[in-house]
Amino acid sequence: QLLIEAKGMNLMVELESGDVYKGILKQADYNMNLELTNVQKNDSVEKIERIYVRGSQIKFVKVPDELAKAPMFKEKRQ
Repeated sequence: QLLIEAKGMNLMVELESGDVYKGILKQADYNMNLELTNVQKNDSVEKIERIYVRGSQIKFVKVPDELAKAPMFKEKRQ
């Protein structure tokens, strides 16, 4: 649910392999499969237009701080 709220935002995704991808989240599903656009791999200067990341390969995802204001968190605070 959190990643679905993050559509259109910049994310950092680290894979089990150690590779790090930074890009804009285009699509996410409930299995954590992600589609990122305008992607930078391992702080490279080159940009990759689009990648697909399988959820089972993800070690962790860093989401933007503004997601703390997402409706899913507001409901639990009240």
